[in-house]
Amino acid sequence: MRAAALLAALALLSPSASAQAPDPAALLETRLAEADATLVKEVTGLIEFAVKQGLFAEARVELAWAKELVAGADAWQDAEGKIPTSPAHTEIAVWHAKGKAWLDKRDKTHEKAAGKVHDAATWAKGALPAELDRIVDLGLRIDPGHKGLRKLRGQTEVPPFGWVDDKDA
Repeated sequence: MRAAALLAALALLSPSASAQAPDPAALLETRLAEADATLVKEVTGLIEFAVKQGLFAEARVELAWAKELVAGADAWQDAEGKIPTSPAHTEIAVWHAKGKAWLDKRDKTHEKAAGKVHDAATWAKGALPAELDRIVDLGLRIDPGHKGLRKLRGQTEVPPFGWVDDKDA
């Protein structure tokens, strides 16, 4: 029994087993598709939150932004149908409280979606370094202030100046 397990383990280490490893480009596309799915899921929830709060204009802006990042997602049709066409009128004091909650939720949503892109970029750094800049650009379109993506780009945040290259900091 132990000999069979040893032979199986050796077979996994053999060159023929490593020759059948998945294509890194295909793995990268899978990771980016997962990041897109996360963005769609999170933004759909964010739009539903905005509609419940009566922030219809904010929901429309978020939907338009998300459509640019992930074109052709079926979920966008459903989300668009849930946003009322009539404008919402909210008193300023109420809007400020709802707007603050909306902005906090939006920032967390964007950070979570950019985190999935960061995971793909971190993996690509070792497997497909030529694709790193493209992936980091995708993530920074979602969350321009994502620290992990900026670190991969070789940038540091310097408060009065914003994001600067490490060598300049």
